[in-house]
Amino acid sequence: MNQKHILSTAFCTIACIGLATAPFAGGHSPLEKREAAMGTVGQTTETLGKMLKGEIDFDAAGAAAALAQMQAAVDGFAANVLKLFVIVPMA
Repeated sequence: MNQKHILSTAFCTIACIGLATAPFAGGHSPLEKREAAMGTVGQTTETLGKMLKGEIDFDAAGAAAALAQMQAAVDGFAANVLKLFVIVPMA
């Protein structure tokens, strides 16, 4: 197993653990949740991009984990998107 494969697998594993524990953290504003979701999408996009460019070896399990992380981040954001907007009644 080469070092790039080990690093990409380790990154995906750590990111999955972080993503799985995020909903239990609580007390975060919708803005913080959106920023966290954007960070997760950015990190996973970087990993997938490196695989596509050939900078790291393709790892099917790592790619699937990255895509699952992206989906979970987007799902979490979609659930909270309406909380980002403050609706002011018209007088």
